[in-house]
Amino acid sequence: MDPTPTGKKNILFLQLGDTRDAVLSTPSFRAVKESIPGARLSVLVRSPLASLLEGDPHLDEIVETPDCGPVTPGTWGETFGLGRRLRRSGHDLAVDLGSADRGAVIARLTGASSRIGRLAPGRPFWRDWMYTRLFPDPRPSPPPVHPGADRSLSLLREIGIDTKDSTPRIALTGTARERVGEMLDSLGLRAENRWVTVSPFSGGKHKEWVHDRWAEVIGSLRERHGLSAIVVGTVDEAAAAEGMVRRFGGRGVFHLAGRTTLGELAALLARSTMHLGVDSGPSVIAAAVGVPVVTLFGPSNWREWTVADATHRAVTADRACLGCGRKGCADKGKSLCLEDLAPGTVIRAADEILSNPGPG
Repeated sequence: MDPTPTGKKNILFLQLGDTRDAVLSTPSFRAVKESIPGARLSVLVRSPLASLLEGDPHLDEIVETPDCGPVTPGTWGETFGLGRRLRRSGHDLAVDLGSADRGAVIARLTGASSRIGRLAPGRPFWRDWMYTRLFPDPRPSPPPVHPGADRSLSLLREIGIDTKDSTPRIALTGTARERVGEMLDSLGLRAENRWVTVSPFSGGKHKEWVHDRWAEVIGSLRERHGLSAIVVGTVDEAAAAEGMVRRFGGRGVFHLAGRTTLGELAALLARSTMHLGVDSGPSVIAAAVGVPVVTLFGPSNWREWTVADATHRAVTADRACLGCGRKGCADKGKSLCLEDLAPGTVIRAADEILSNPGPG
């Protein structure tokens, strides 16, 4: 058995997941620094995610890697080069928060004397040899533990590391705040203005709502609450965002899709009155910077990822098949549970948050 984790002073997290995974890992960073004072903590993430975490006060180093995908002959050079780089850092504990084969290989290449991972049935048999200790997925902890953050925290609990605060949080950098201020100035928005941010897009199209319905929601919030709207997204989603904005003829609806880093996106979301979006990265980031959020869920089980309360609403249609986990009905990319969701349901959820004197 490995020595107790309190003897480890140079710790590496491997988080090769997506935006949501990175945000939900932040309580684990906090847990390490609370449990092992004086530890040096590094995290390995895919390149686009580094700017999102660079303000985190619990991280001493962020190591970036391109998204090389699975372990194949074509990615061995990149993987071994990264392993050699990490090995020179002398980590004595490596914690793999994911279940991908590439993370397992990199964990082994670090040379850390303790390498913690999660059992992953169905993965290649050699994957388990990359670690010194493996743990199964436990049952989720009951509230008030944040369900999305609990998967990473549960792994740390197995080695005696925990925190009383499981809330994911993103810390903003001064540079990101300044850059966002410049962007807002260019749109003619000032500190005294109020607006909502909207993220209609997802990497999985089966999680997206009918795009035309967002126009009704945005129009209602503008007419009844005087709120402008900023549509956010990636470079690949910029054309669709531009199409949404064009419907309003430049009257209080803008887009910054593809114009921000993830760190700048966090700073932008932090300045909005409220965020509305589908089950995707921006909605998770918004909650982590303390902004009221309305998130539309269909095939995803919201109870596994978020905490619903007075300022964080999970909106769903009334269907028995909700949270099926499929990539659309019959895995065909089209989710009837989202198509059945009426704009009025989303508008009512937003109205309830806006009537609460706390937000904004």
